[in-house]
Amino acid sequence: MLGDSFAMGWGVEQQETFAQQLEARTGMRVLTAAVASYATAREILTLGRIDTSRLRLLVIQYCGDNDVDENRVFLEHGGQLPIMSRESYEELARAHLGRSGYRFGLYLRRLLEGSPLTRGLVGAGSPPPSPHESESANVDARTEARLFLEVLSHSPVDLSQVPILVLELNGWGSLDDAFLDAVDAALVAGEAPRSGSQLRTLRLRRRLTSRRDFYRLDDHLNASGHRKVADAIVEVLPELGIAAQPGLPSTRGASRIGP
Repeated sequence: MLGDSFAMGWGVEQQETFAQQLEARTGMRVLTAAVASYATAREILTLGRIDTSRLRLLVIQYCGDNDVDENRVFLEHGGQLPIMSRESYEELARAHLGRSGYRFGLYLRRLLEGSPLTRGLVGAGSPPPSPHESESANVDARTEARLFLEVLSHSPVDLSQVPILVLELNGWGSLDDAFLDAVDAALVAGEAPRSGSQLRTLRLRRRLTSRRDFYRLDDHLNASGHRKVADAIVEVLPELGIAAQPGLPSTRGASRIGP
């Protein structure tokens, strides 16, 4: 399981993450190699530090807010990530700290969105923006898909014989299928990299709802959201040649790396 804080399980107990639920329901060991803020580039490089000799399925959780810029920089530097200078880091830290202060009503709309009080004020299907808007929000889905697939081709591990399942998780109100549609279109056009020959996408937009499956003051999935993601993955396993076995005990333990 590769991804960022969504796949890592930010905000829920370890046994509640969709990775651990997948392990319990399949009998397979699931290694959660997801780390908060990681994008596809660092996730793929992580594979080179893991024993993948028994790898049967690779699940990649994509998040546009994290992935676009890092993937672009990775490719612009020939498959390497340059180390940020101290000056650049401090400048970036100051910029984020400058936006992190509280102002009256900052989260009020997020708390009230969808309630009877605001239903007539907030347009249907248009939840308020996240306070952590990405600078890459205007990048088109076709570019996102191209960057993603090119980064996959730099995998240090040969994934040509491994099924790859790609799903997208962003903050509540930011989930759509544009990126996944673009990935599918690229695959149909024959643009899959060597390591993505068995890649397929999984859509979650219609399964997850902002009020039930995400925290209100944080963009991450709650336990209900993780359960629904696990359900969706289990449903497609037979198509990938993997049989789910409900009722098998989980082998929880050292199955997560990173913070």
